[in-house]
Amino acid sequence: QIMGKMSKGDTYQEYYLFDKNTNQYNRNSPVRNGNFSMSFWAMRTTFRRIKDSVEVDGKQRYYYYKNFEDLKTYREQTLAFLRNQYGEAKFDTNSQDVLLPAFFYAYSGKKFELSNEKQRSKVFNPFRGIPLPNWRFDFGGLANIAPFKKYFTSITITHSYTSTYSVGNFTSASVYNANEIDLTFNKYALGDRIDPSNSITNLFVPRFIMSTVSLEERFSPLIGVQFVTKSKITGRIDWNKERRAAMNFSNAQINEYNSSDIVGSIGFRKNNVKLPFKGRDGKSITLKNDLNFTLNVTVRDLKVLQRRLDGDAQPVQGNYQFLLRPEIRYQFNKRVGGSFYIDHSINDPFVSNFSFYRKQTMGGLNVRFALSE
Repeated sequence: QIMGKMSKGDTYQEYYLFDKNTNQYNRNSPVRNGNFSMSFWAMRTTFRRIKDSVEVDGKQRYYYYKNFEDLKTYREQTLAFLRNQYGEAKFDTNSQDVLLPAFFYAYSGKKFELSNEKQRSKVFNPFRGIPLPNWRFDFGGLANIAPFKKYFTSITITHSYTSTYSVGNFTSASVYNANEIDLTFNKYALGDRIDPSNSITNLFVPRFIMSTVSLEERFSPLIGVQFVTKSKITGRIDWNKERRAAMNFSNAQINEYNSSDIVGSIGFRKNNVKLPFKGRDGKSITLKNDLNFTLNVTVRDLKVLQRRLDGDAQPVQGNYQFLLRPEIRYQFNKRVGGSFYIDHSINDPFVSNFSFYRKQTMGGLNVRFALSE
């Protein structure tokens, strides 16, 4: 299954006021806003861990954040050259037109050659053109191939990838005229006006002011195997990965979410199970109905970071979690059934300020009565 998607919302409004001197209607207070998202590929940066780093001036810096900082510096220098005819007006390191391409290229892994003058001076368009396909594959033919055919009734291998590039709500800046932002304006241009109410900074105002730009991708699963053996043993194991990175322009920070988990289960059903106990007649007790056993295991690693552009990275959430749950179920008759289970969990927090290392084990016995057959 292969699918691609793109969504764009765009609204525009303006007011017409009649001018008695020219005997015409003038366009006033133009406002354009909307949002954008599309399926995307960001696999080149998927398997870099948060702790992967490079040394810069004696300090360890996250690999792709270091790329982001380099691109940001080169982009600022390039835009300063492109806009040198505007006098003292300028872009700074936290300008949207500087941060936007730096974030996109660094965190998506798209190739950006600093030595390529044409690419360096090209205006980055955040409203990308063609959505890239995402996919899901399920293959169930292994059970028909020797030597699997001898031992398995069915084997299904699964792989799924979804990724989305999104531009959060954007709104046109009030310093631009209607013909510079209306719906006939389909391209993205660099800011070339300054805010007259804040002329001290002399910073260019972007044509469309954005709240956030984000990249999200999910392998669900990266690889998954589900099987049933000839002896009625069932099992499943999935390795899932999820990553999100969001550039927030209002407070100049990047939020990163990284999650990886392995989920597995195995079970079997058996009847005529002999218990290690004897009845009154001296014979071993045999369970006539089916005895069901399942074992579920989950290992999850979650980390959430907040990277301020003017400071160090701050961990805000995350933990390493291990869950183990064996369970036995038995139906005594049509009305009575029961189960016995044990829950064992380990939680090791990534942020010690908000939580603490915890290990716990608990178990229980459930008995169910059915009032109707």
